[in-house]
Amino acid sequence: MLPTVLLFRLLSSFVFLKAAAFHGSIHVIRPPPSFVLSPSPSKRPSRSCRFLSAASPSTSDPQQQQDVASSSSSSETQNQPTTTIIPIESMRVKELQTELKILNIDYSDCFDKESLVERLKDVREGQRRLSVAPSPETNVEPNVSSTVESSTRTHDARPTTQQQLETKRKRPFDKDSKLQELRSMKVRELREECAKRRIRWAQFVEKEELVQALITSIERSAEFSVSGVMMPGEVTDLTEEQLQEELSQSSEAPLLLDIYATWCGPCQMMTPQLKEAAAELANRVRVGKIDSDKYPTMARKLKANGLPTVLVLNGSEELDRIEGAMMKDQILKFVLPYI
Repeated sequence: MLPTVLLFRLLSSFVFLKAAAFHGSIHVIRPPPSFVLSPSPSKRPSRSCRFLSAASPSTSDPQQQQDVASSSSSSETQNQPTTTIIPIESMRVKELQTELKILNIDYSDCFDKESLVERLKDVREGQRRLSVAPSPETNVEPNVSSTVESSTRTHDARPTTQQQLETKRKRPFDKDSKLQELRSMKVRELREECAKRRIRWAQFVEKEELVQALITSIERSAEFSVSGVMMPGEVTDLTEEQLQEELSQSSEAPLLLDIYATWCGPCQMMTPQLKEAAAELANRVRVGKIDSDKYPTMARKLKANGLPTVLVLNGSEELDRIEGAMMKDQILKFVLPYI
């Protein structure tokens, strides 16, 4: 009897549960969607804003797209490499020489680190000025541009009034101001100037001895050349600035200019011949030369199509030219008609 009652109760409970589930009185508990679908925060992949914006085409808000784009551009700007300029004072001697060599700047007259530092400072300062300066084609001095013109055009442009001729004559040498300038220079700078002028300064003990040796050389040069760097009877290796100054004014002594290159065989063969000719010409002719590799702009202005090119100039006027190496007698024959 007892088992029958238990069986009946079990069947009644089963029927009751089925009926309750059918009418919704008992709710089946299911796990939430987030528990099943959402990954753990620590396992979510980290991606950049730019990647997300490219992979999310459903972003329809223009302001949100603009913010994402600006964020992407700012991150790109931050990732761009920056050029760091090493302070000159912290550089070693080898580093100073390497940078000057890369910039194609001569430092053979720099005998210590201080002179190398000053040379590199001047170069960097010049580059900074050039970076904000106008284009060189629009700022060429009249005397330089007229050098490349034909002799006929230069002749037509020459001044005709007495006042214009007076202004084109050489400026008088101001010895007092030059002495003051030399005395304000350092001993190292004075020695460098002596080396440039081939003055033996090793026997000088006092600074004033260097000053007096330089002023004597400069005064002698000022009577001979416009820039004051050319000496009678010598061949002067000119820079572009010095050549421009020599061409800025007429002189009683014409300028014999050799445009050369260090790799040019005929140019090297002509070097001793030019020195002998300069010694014989003495103060009648200014003899100079300029490196076409160091100063290619000036070589183009002077129309040096072949090397060596030898010119006879008086101020900005080209009197004659010849291409090819010459011996001493040929050089003298070439320049003597213009003395």
